[in-house]
Amino acid sequence: MSTPVGDFGEFSVAAGTDATPGSTAESYPERVQPRSQRVSTPPERPFRLRPGPILVVIFLALSFRFLPPLTVDLLSDYIRLPVHGARLPFYFADHLVMLLVAVGLIALARRRSNIDFGLHMPYGRSYVATAIVLSFLFGIVMALVDYAPYLIRGIAPPLDDAFSGINVTGWMVYQGLYSGPTEEIPFRALLVTYLASTMPGKVRYGRLSMNGAGVVVAALFAIGTAATALIASPLLVAISQVLYVFFLGLCLAYWLEKSSSVLAPAIGHNVAFGVKQALLFGLVAALR
Repeated sequence: MSTPVGDFGEFSVAAGTDATPGSTAESYPERVQPRSQRVSTPPERPFRLRPGPILVVIFLALSFRFLPPLTVDLLSDYIRLPVHGARLPFYFADHLVMLLVAVGLIALARRRSNIDFGLHMPYGRSYVATAIVLSFLFGIVMALVDYAPYLIRGIAPPLDDAFSGINVTGWMVYQGLYSGPTEEIPFRALLVTYLASTMPGKVRYGRLSMNGAGVVVAALFAIGTAATALIASPLLVAISQVLYVFFLGLCLAYWLEKSSSVLAPAIGHNVAFGVKQALLFGLVAALR
């Protein structure tokens, strides 16, 4: 996720050449210009890690993790909010606070710079179709990894709430519609874009390239996942969870960068976690 890549400058005919419209000199200017006068593409800036911006991203990520729930708890002491003892309403409120904080920070940053945080429709190719297809596959992989221990034993995975129509609907709305924009705007639109502006440069794998900032943020989230997964899950499951978090983060950052919009990452996030949630309910219905 980053600011759009600029256009390459066009070749032009050197002053003093005898070129007319439609001539060979105009059609193939690089063949008639002296080598010293040809316009060359500036070299791509190499990607280098900088500890300062990375520490800022870590601080913001931790703030998004801990500040919203504390805010919701504090507000619920003065305003009647249906969040105590109800996990799903708490998540809705928590993500709303996180989104508002991120949008506020983006608004402040845009007053001081012209950085494009992607809060608009895509420029050119949207990558929405790609995001839907790949995220659907990610959702299946995530469900297989997370619920593998229960599938092996032939028992239903545990649910956060009772298996009822209202809870199934609520969780599907949360995972399939709500969590995408409320997480991708803070984590991709804000964090990756900020890091790309302060730590620019590309990384390449074969014919693919993307801003190194997207790779760094994906790695940070994978490390954060490892800190809890290695404690709470069997080793193989934990390693698989770290891997899918990292590669999904790469895809989300790639779609943001190439489309210059948060639309594809938000939709991809919704599809991946919506599919995973739907498969969880399907497993519970089949195995309970």
